[in-house]
Amino acid sequence: MSTHDIFPDLVKRQSYYFQRRILLAIVLILVGYVAIASLLEALIKSTSGESRIVWDQQGALSLSHTPSAHLIKAIEQRRSNYQPGTTVLGVTAIISLTLRKQREERTGSLELLLRFLVKYPFVQEIIIWNDDVMASGLNLNGEDLLSKLNSTHHESPLPILRVINSPGGMGEMSGHMACSLAKFETCYHTDESVLNLNLDTLYAKYLESDGESDAAIVDHASPEEYAAESAYDVSQPDHSLNTGLVSHLSRGSLVAKRLSTRYFQQLTTAIHFSEKGDLVTTIPRSVSSDIQFSIWSNRRPLKLITPTRSSLITGSSTRKISHLDPEFINHAYERLNQTIQASDPFLVPSLFPRALSLHHSKPESEIGVASAYDDRSMLITNLNFSREWPLAVDGELSTCWEHLSGTKHGSFVGLNFVKSIHINQLTFFGKIAAEDWGLEVYSAEDRTWVSQPVIPTQITHQEPPVTKFVYNLSATADSQSLVKKLRLIIPQTSSSSPSGMTVCGWMVNEDWVV
Repeated sequence: MSTHDIFPDLVKRQSYYFQRRILLAIVLILVGYVAIASLLEALIKSTSGESRIVWDQQGALSLSHTPSAHLIKAIEQRRSNYQPGTTVLGVTAIISLTLRKQREERTGSLELLLRFLVKYPFVQEIIIWNDDVMASGLNLNGEDLLSKLNSTHHESPLPILRVINSPGGMGEMSGHMACSLAKFETCYHTDESVLNLNLDTLYAKYLESDGESDAAIVDHASPEEYAAESAYDVSQPDHSLNTGLVSHLSRGSLVAKRLSTRYFQQLTTAIHFSEKGDLVTTIPRSVSSDIQFSIWSNRRPLKLITPTRSSLITGSSTRKISHLDPEFINHAYERLNQTIQASDPFLVPSLFPRALSLHHSKPESEIGVASAYDDRSMLITNLNFSREWPLAVDGELSTCWEHLSGTKHGSFVGLNFVKSIHINQLTFFGKIAAEDWGLEVYSAEDRTWVSQPVIPTQITHQEPPVTKFVYNLSATADSQSLVKKLRLIIPQTSSSSPSGMTVCGWMVNEDWVV
């Protein structure tokens, strides 16, 4: 992937003396920060008399908004599709603790989140950034956290756990600083209030989109967030800036580490001097916002619609979608220009790729557009976005996605499984003109779509009243092959005019309702 600076002429104008002065200032600032942080942490411990144990069962029970019984049960029952001991792409989970909550609520949220993350073998390191300790009074102790995890988790080796107690507040920039310190090349960004129950499907989509090598951002969003954020197209053709829709990292996103590292380097090297000669390091909010990061990365974030059963921890209300007005976008772009102009090319040799890697070779529609409720598969379709997408894979046959028009030859809807499976029988619940739709399976071995010469048996389902289309694959040549995906598709050669469709759910091998 070839890369160029998007403002090469501006960068070349920097003098050698100015570059050296910036480099020296950065070194002094970082050394000073580490020294002050260590001193303040020692003072906090000495004044308190003992380490404040974050993992306190009584604190968790005294939350002002206690977690719902459904959420706790979901965490206890959740199991990753990736078994311990299997070879996986290692991920570092970055948990940002902020001052948005009371102390007790923060510790209870952290407890639930850690209990959930350690269930996933690909989460091999966890970095907790505890922001603004001086203001919150909450000093975390990594050994206490690890001891508590060891007493409750016995299924697989625990990930590496690191705690960073930041005396001052770095806000949303803290996640990128923590990611730049990660052991692994992929970071999962979240904060203590968000629990994405569909982590396996998010990870599978990241893998299939070549997220690490292509430096992609894979995000998850509610249908409402997806609709709002898709309306913003951030582009500047003169500088090859074209990020498409914006993204909120902190609600649970997988990102290549090198993007966070480069972003953090650029902001820390964007140091300039005032007319009085004073060093200016203040970073405006528009630059430090996690929405700014998706603009900065010059990538189109890939989004996975999360079903309604994924919840915020402690019953928090859905966060308001903000900073998406044109004025914010314009201001973010202006700050982007100014920061890049002041960046040191020796520390940040490559700013943006001019030739972006397009996802047409691996269409997002064939990777997944919405998570199934049980996190074992994703809905795939090339039909236009609908807020009802999650209803097609929510495990409830009484709720349906209705697509009444717009289907054409080549339209498809189906499933992408996190792990390949053997399929003997597929049952589709809904409404289609069966003669217009063919069934295809994607072979895990050959990595090709194979048409299945199967005519479905139609049965009326009594409760709820929907039609079952049963495809018996046990007699086909591919019945013993591992299947990664399947889809119902209107063939390009179909002579009839496609009609609408209704998708209420799926059943795989008679015992697995999707």
